[in-house]
Amino acid sequence: MNNSKTIFINTAAKLGELVNTLSKETEIAVDTESNGLFAYQEQVCLIQVSIPGKDYIIDPLAIKDMSLLAPIFADPKILKILHAAEYDVICLKRDFGYQINNLFDTMLASRVLGIRTLGLGKILEERFKVRVQKKYQRADWGKRPLPQEMINYATMDTRYLHRLKDQLSTELEAMDRQALAAEEFVRISMVNGSERTSLEDHLRKLAVANKLSPQSNAVMMELLKTRDKMARKRDVPVFKVIGDKSLVEVAHFMPQSYKELDRLETISPRISSRHARWLLEGVRKGSTKEGIRVKRKKRWDGAYAHRLDQIKKWRRRKAEGMDVESDVILPREIMEALAWKEPANDAALKEIMEIIPWRFDHF
Repeated sequence: MNNSKTIFINTAAKLGELVNTLSKETEIAVDTESNGLFAYQEQVCLIQVSIPGKDYIIDPLAIKDMSLLAPIFADPKILKILHAAEYDVICLKRDFGYQINNLFDTMLASRVLGIRTLGLGKILEERFKVRVQKKYQRADWGKRPLPQEMINYATMDTRYLHRLKDQLSTELEAMDRQALAAEEFVRISMVNGSERTSLEDHLRKLAVANKLSPQSNAVMMELLKTRDKMARKRDVPVFKVIGDKSLVEVAHFMPQSYKELDRLETISPRISSRHARWLLEGVRKGSTKEGIRVKRKKRWDGAYAHRLDQIKKWRRRKAEGMDVESDVILPREIMEALAWKEPANDAALKEIMEIIPWRFDHF
């Protein structure tokens, strides 16, 4: 076990020293912690990095310029080991503009091997007899100073990733699946940094899912605007003001009085006492405005649906044969592109499957 003391990096000078150290490494283990459950705009609050014998915690909230770390993530000669990397990659790109080259995702490697246990805590317990506390999984990583217990917890997310990577690499080689895993790592490293969801996009999602009328959509937009302002002012996620389910019910029934509002199933006495005034004002304003027609996704024709169904059946059979989940065989977005574009020859097929060349060659 690595018993090294965690080194806290909270100044530009310390970050520069760390970058100099990491530039000499061939592999680094990485994880991030964000505050999405506690802030209006989520941000990365910690970056954990481990190398053999040393663990580091970087504090982006204390360091104004994080660009010093960019060359480490971009360097193709340094392997970045993460577990369930997609969300971390999205956050690192969104907050710091990092380009991630040469990635090894221990969760994706496990999935390619057909392993069903995917949680890092469970994996560490099974493979290394290490028990990780779960109490900080939903902690507020934006608060300062951080208790030592939380720092210790964060460090455990990277301390064993080198050993885990070594074991999984050996198992991938034994099953001749290293190339399949490698193209999954490349695919995940290419995901875009998350854009903040606009109110219009959120309205579209709620309107389609709940089949709201145009007038209800207009009311919903007023409710979303007010909730967003309140969340921004309090610096909390919008769901901590009031949940989508309550807004949908208010927009659908459009209550005209406190009495009608209190009859709604999702409006508890607590919600009513806190939010009744602005909810009813949103109904009033939205009711006087022109209805909003939300465009639904184009309905695909029967031929497309048939092609998609045939590919799904093939994917399921192939997955059963390799004892893996279906999307390991073919990612959903590639499967849908194949069904929609209906490639007629190898060249057209190869263009769609450009980022998954192993699957093109084998399937």
